[in-house]
Amino acid sequence: MIIKNTTTCNNNMINQAAVVSNSKIETYRKKKLIYNCIGLLSGMTAVSIMARQLASTGDINIYIIIPFVAVCGFCLFMGMYYLDRNKYNQIKQYYSGMECTSIQYEIDSEEIIVKAGSKQCTYRWDDAVSWMENQNYFYIIYDTESEPETYILGECLIISKKGFTQCTVSDLRQLCGAVMEEHKNKRNYNS
Repeated sequence: MIIKNTTTCNNNMINQAAVVSNSKIETYRKKKLIYNCIGLLSGMTAVSIMARQLASTGDINIYIIIPFVAVCGFCLFMGMYYLDRNKYNQIKQYYSGMECTSIQYEIDSEEIIVKAGSKQCTYRWDDAVSWMENQNYFYIIYDTESEPETYILGECLIISKKGFTQCTVSDLRQLCGAVMEEHKNKRNYNS
């Protein structure tokens, strides 16, 4: 069975793809957690040192506190803003210039063939990390950290539920669930 779909790009679709891919990529989640924890710990350390100095002498030595405040500011900026903004910019870069462009998908149980304008690329189900859906779209997420240049649409394929030309929404939902479950079982068996 081959599922065919045509999806037209728009800004709302790209914004949602950035949020979805952020929530599913494991390296992103680890980096965000590490930056936020280090930022919070260094902030709490700075406040603790300041409180002890005030309690003991009534005076604050600012030079001891500055490094902790700097680390706190940097890490919280990275964890709460920059990582999200960077991921959004990466996805926007892949989909840039595709406003109102039709992306054609041919999906079977082994791979997804994507045609966007004059470009064509094959995404293998083996490389997929996960999939999600909302009211309007399916999102198939890939971890492209090792070879981002081989994918024309980056790490998040966006498939409109209104664009099916062959098969239906429920066919793709069943295929995604079955294929991802099979690959999950393979990974668990191999490890």
